[in-house]
Amino acid sequence: MKNSKEVNSTGKLLDLIKTGEQKQTMEYVSDDSHTSVDSNASLPISTKPKNSTVGVWITPRDITLVMTSNKGFVKKKGLVKWQTIRLPKILLPENILPENHEFPAFLKDCLDNFLEGKKNIPIWCALESSSLKIRNILIPDIPQAKIANAAFWGLKKEMEFNEDQEIFNFEVHGDINIDGIKKKNILVFSAPRNEIHSWEKTFQEAGYFLTGITSIPFAVQNFVRTGQIQMDDPYFAFVNISRETTETYCFSLSGILLVRTLRTGSQHLIEELDTPLGMDSIDHLSSMSETDADGFSQFRDISDRLISKIVRTGDYCAQHYTGNTPMDRYIFYGEMDLCMPFMNQASTMIPAEVNIFEPVRDTLSGSLETELPLDAKQRNCVLTAFGIAC
Repeated sequence: MKNSKEVNSTGKLLDLIKTGEQKQTMEYVSDDSHTSVDSNASLPISTKPKNSTVGVWITPRDITLVMTSNKGFVKKKGLVKWQTIRLPKILLPENILPENHEFPAFLKDCLDNFLEGKKNIPIWCALESSSLKIRNILIPDIPQAKIANAAFWGLKKEMEFNEDQEIFNFEVHGDINIDGIKKKNILVFSAPRNEIHSWEKTFQEAGYFLTGITSIPFAVQNFVRTGQIQMDDPYFAFVNISRETTETYCFSLSGILLVRTLRTGSQHLIEELDTPLGMDSIDHLSSMSETDADGFSQFRDISDRLISKIVRTGDYCAQHYTGNTPMDRYIFYGEMDLCMPFMNQASTMIPAEVNIFEPVRDTLSGSLETELPLDAKQRNCVLTAFGIAC
């Protein structure tokens, strides 16, 4: 365990050690004519490897790659280039076998094409939030050298934790006074060792070494800490509505307070929706105007239930972590961002300011930054990979 002043555990569930020879992988040739690639880049790409970072976000449907660079930016990293690649049918979860080695070969092709021969660029990937055990705890005001041990036992007290099967880390959020007694506020977290090693192996078989592995709540936290979003509110929440789930990340200005996952995502909302023939359901949601009451009425009830659960998550966080101070702001990003009737309903039901997440952009001439995708599905994945690479 490293001193928390020496390593930013926001990004480092694991410092992957670069050892061993890169394994040879077979060339992947897809026979799936429906495999698609969407991308965007600021041109020309002239960033130096030492200034760049690549974030990789892998879902059951696609791989998203993002390159960021700190060239020309004072504090934050800029979005230089992104690409989403649809997985061919043979690599979809229902078709892939445990002994299948075609995924590393496909990943290698994706990275080779994306990096265009650039070497030694740090590469990060991320675990699903569901893989993470995370708690915000208080410990006595003890010397720095004793914090790691206290954090470890603090996590074990809060939940079942097996140090042989999980990798543990923590970060110090600062000091807090409770009834005149000084304590330290600590965020403790762990992730499955076998899952981390599996990703390490996958990238090695693809011919690349991971710089590190993070998780989505910390990727979102990176947006705040690197100035991608300006936050003055003492307490706020990010809400990510993806295909299968909705995740709410509650924050103070010091960092993560609470992570909660709801098993309702955009897929459950569109089940009630009559989508025009030949049109993607998420695209149909994104095309709804503020006055499209008839379309929204088809999934309003389930939307109301989802928004109510998001509000209750914020209330729970306030009761347990903020001294009953409510969330001041909810920032949405995901597959429902562009559905105006849904966002209007969220603004009506949530007793706080509601915004759609838009990263701060560099407005100087000659900026390296490229545009985010307009498609809601791609935008969700690109923003996630962007946070991983920050």
